[in-house]
Amino acid sequence: MDYFDETYPEDIRDFLNSLLKKALGWARAASTVQIITSCIGCFLNVFHVFILFRKELRSHATNILIIGIAISDFVYLLYYVDGATWDWLKSGVPQDIPPDSLIHQIWTWVLFIFKDALRRVSSWLGVFLALTRYLVIKFGTKTWIKVLMKPETSWKLFFSTFFFSLVVTMINQGRYTIMEYKKGWKPDESCAMFPPNTTYPYFERVQNPILDNYHLKISQKFLLIDGFLKITPPIFYPFLAVGLILQLMKARDGRRILMRKDEEHEMLHITRLIICMTIAYFLAETPVGISYFCLSVLIGDEHGYGLQFLVNYITIILNTFLVIHSSIHCFFCFFLSSEYRKTIGSLFGCTTSRNGVGSSRNLSTSS
Repeated sequence: MDYFDETYPEDIRDFLNSLLKKALGWARAASTVQIITSCIGCFLNVFHVFILFRKELRSHATNILIIGIAISDFVYLLYYVDGATWDWLKSGVPQDIPPDSLIHQIWTWVLFIFKDALRRVSSWLGVFLALTRYLVIKFGTKTWIKVLMKPETSWKLFFSTFFFSLVVTMINQGRYTIMEYKKGWKPDESCAMFPPNTTYPYFERVQNPILDNYHLKISQKFLLIDGFLKITPPIFYPFLAVGLILQLMKARDGRRILMRKDEEHEMLHITRLIICMTIAYFLAETPVGISYFCLSVLIGDEHGYGLQFLVNYITIILNTFLVIHSSIHCFFCFFLSSEYRKTIGSLFGCTTSRNGVGSSRNLSTSS
């Protein structure tokens, strides 16, 4: 099938059709990688959240933002695991497969809404995490900075970001509804695994007929807003990373005399942790943000039909980096935070010395 019309020269059209076919194959392979990685990532994030909610860690502002990121990552990965699980269960049915029940339709829809909203939340919490750390290091002696150092502030920031992101998601998802087909679903007569005259209720998530004249406009507006919100954090990440590095260098010179050796080490460790997370966010989020923004521009272009498919497949491929990134935050904390390692050690009955970098009771000595 030719997805590119005569507005393209023939040689370019042939190249784009060939690229589209290859992109489809790569997208399918990427989907398999995403499913496998998501299964591992879900397990790791459950353990990650459990560790972060331990008494030693959950009472500090920086840790709360990391908890919010971990929860967002878990829900994002759960969406892929859920879809893969149902596909696997259905693959065991040799003949006609009944449609999904109403409960399953609702569950899948709600899970998608939360996945979409929390994916956005994770990106912005990465920005807030780096920004908060930057402000704490730069203005640590100021009275007003103590507000940012309170766990309550971080919880408010997390939930405020989530509700805002949820509203953005519902701009698009609010135009859908779950419809029941009155005739129901009947298996093919040749299907022997069902009794005669078997009928199942048939539910499907469809575009709301009431908004028939507005679906395209809503979709276009949503993609523009979503693309902007996805591409904005990657723009901030390099500046925040550079700012943190510069502030870290200044802090080492300015606070070395005022801080104990263990406090200095822990301050360096948590700042390095946030710098590494910021760089990882930039590498994972930037390509996807650009592809989403390009897709939002192409929607509604009658000559961009083939390009929409191509960019969509590329977005699926690039989502692999998001899935991997969402699965490995626990490793950043493990390798760069002595307190995180100490908490895991205490969970398994291991003890660590109170002399050294493990003396701090949180991921951050300053927040």
